[in-house]
Amino acid sequence: MGGYTKTESELDFSGTPKQIKTYHKRLSSDTEKVITENFTYDHQNRLLTHTHQVDSNPMEYLAQNKYNELSQLEYKKVGGTSSNTPLQQIDYAYNIRGWMTKINNPNDLSGGDLFGYEIKYQNPVNTSQSPAKFNGNIAEIDWKTTNDGVMRRYGYQYDGLNRLLKGIYQEPQSSVPQNNFYNEEQSYDLSGNILTLRRNQAAYDGSTALLLDNLNYNYNGNKLTSVTDTSGNYGGYPDVGGNTIDYDANGNMKTQKDKGILQIDYNLLNLPKEVKFDATYIIRNKVTGESEERNVRTNYLYRADGTKLKKKYIYFFNKGNSERIVTTDYLDGFQYTTSYAGLISLNFVPTSEGYFDFEKNKYIYNYSDHLGNVRLSYFHNGSSIEALEENNYYPFGLKHDGYNILNGNPAYTYSYNNKELQTETGMYDYGARFYMPDIGRWGVIDNKAEKYSSMSPYIYAGNNPIAFIDPDGNELILSFATATARESYENLVNSTLGGKYTTEYTRIDGTDTYKVTLNMVNKDASLTKEQQAFSEYYRNIIEAEEKISQKIVENSKYANFGNWITGDIDIADIIELDEVGKGGTSSAGALIHEHEEQYEKAKMGLTNGEPGKTKQDSSVVGGKIYTDYEKAHDKALKAEDKVNGNTRTSAINTSDSNIVNIFKESDKTKTHQVVWFHKSTGKAEVKKTKLP
Repeated sequence: MGGYTKTESELDFSGTPKQIKTYHKRLSSDTEKVITENFTYDHQNRLLTHTHQVDSNPMEYLAQNKYNELSQLEYKKVGGTSSNTPLQQIDYAYNIRGWMTKINNPNDLSGGDLFGYEIKYQNPVNTSQSPAKFNGNIAEIDWKTTNDGVMRRYGYQYDGLNRLLKGIYQEPQSSVPQNNFYNEEQSYDLSGNILTLRRNQAAYDGSTALLLDNLNYNYNGNKLTSVTDTSGNYGGYPDVGGNTIDYDANGNMKTQKDKGILQIDYNLLNLPKEVKFDATYIIRNKVTGESEERNVRTNYLYRADGTKLKKKYIYFFNKGNSERIVTTDYLDGFQYTTSYAGLISLNFVPTSEGYFDFEKNKYIYNYSDHLGNVRLSYFHNGSSIEALEENNYYPFGLKHDGYNILNGNPAYTYSYNNKELQTETGMYDYGARFYMPDIGRWGVIDNKAEKYSSMSPYIYAGNNPIAFIDPDGNELILSFATATARESYENLVNSTLGGKYTTEYTRIDGTDTYKVTLNMVNKDASLTKEQQAFSEYYRNIIEAEEKISQKIVENSKYANFGNWITGDIDIADIIELDEVGKGGTSSAGALIHEHEEQYEKAKMGLTNGEPGKTKQDSSVVGGKIYTDYEKAHDKALKAEDKVNGNTRTSAINTSDSNIVNIFKESDKTKTHQVVWFHKSTGKAEVKKTKLP
């Protein structure tokens, strides 16, 4: 088409962007769009301001950040053409473990806040219904918007495998606090496949809770073969259940006649390339009944790496009497729509805080929750701040209906987990697979399924969608408790890689987590044997078929270098190993140890929060390795020794919790190393003594 997207970046000496300019054209004949972004940082390289400008429009302040003493984001000023007049100031609160607990305060939206959100782990209000959770599970979530000022709450119940059993909806400040308007309840088989799902919705007059879905699932192995719905309600899952669901040889769902889907054809990456519909299937509207539209076909076009480039949707209008075609182009973030009348429109381009609407020539800002779900979209209408759209969700992702309904932006359908909703199928496009929130399952097998033989390859987020999301790809996923924790981690990794490789941290949309990739920048750079060992182990971990999620913290009382159960890595403790001198455990060796343990844990099919088998295995002869932790720890020690360039000859945990090790160095000397941790601060103290 002759178009392009070009990016120019101005970097400081450490590679941090100071300015990024993006130049874009769809066709060679189009007027070029120029986006200019500027960034400023403090002395700790923490982002202070992020501005955005489209063409010659006024510069917009996307974010002005303020941090607390722990480098956690204390508040963020969002929007506005002047630094003194932001559209919103978003305040954040955290618990002692660094987990976010509040976005603003839902109990007090004074000062112009549009949205408030509170996560309760150990302090739920209704403890008899949703007991306090001390393992990372969420007990309750409260939220409120100024659209109607109603406080809303979900209380959660789990089974012994941390699978969500119930989401109990409440309006705690109303005359009937537990009205159950939007309850959702599931049961599972041993592999995690959902067996039953019940879902309520509020009556349109707000008087009572109505049964929206009463689903029963039938299976052949892990393949869902049919769903029956006895609710008599067309909302949620359509009340035409019972049709057989078919699959191709790769385990991809290829029919879902309950939704009028006659056939789904997939490409070599198991991505849908064509969806064919029954044009006589009647689409039911929740309010008005029969829809005027009839789905016919959807076609998708991808790049070789699976990135979606184009979508063509064909449907009949006026109950089948008029065919229409709508095309969407996805061009490096710039999204275009070609209407049935042939009118081509540049709809929007995403920003770090929402998106820029080219049709309205306005910045749209999104409030997102801890999962990246878009909850409230707003903009400045010229005289005041106006809410554009509000989204609230059942636990497994289906949108609430019946309150705070705004017009929104039909071209922008990114909502649950900030993924794009395919409106004709009701599925969300996650890039690698399509997710069905009405039944809480994927339609395509997990490409890492062989690593998790105890779990169905179709289940979503381990059946705990309140705590987890399913990001794309096979990767090491990191989060950072503070900006200094990130800086320390990056500096250690990059210095150990000796200039031959650099690491890249790509933020996963809507979250505070990052995908790590390793890039060669100097093939001729010479690495020591220890650096080479580190690079090989690190590459194996970040390119693993398993998903490994770890949080980088500082001086945590809950992580002595690392925590086997949570996966946390205390980078401040690890850095201390090099600060006191050479020999013994190096900082690089300790870091690879903590990563390797979690890699081995992931290969066992264990996730964060799971200790694994903790009892001795009587089948093991000789008393060598018993628990899952010991199995992983043993392999991590071998990796650590290679990165250290020495051999651990003895290890003693003393009665006063000191860790004493003796290492045989490559020069035939020995290092006596003692490590202890301050109970009050979590800080590590290290002493190394050279022995003859």
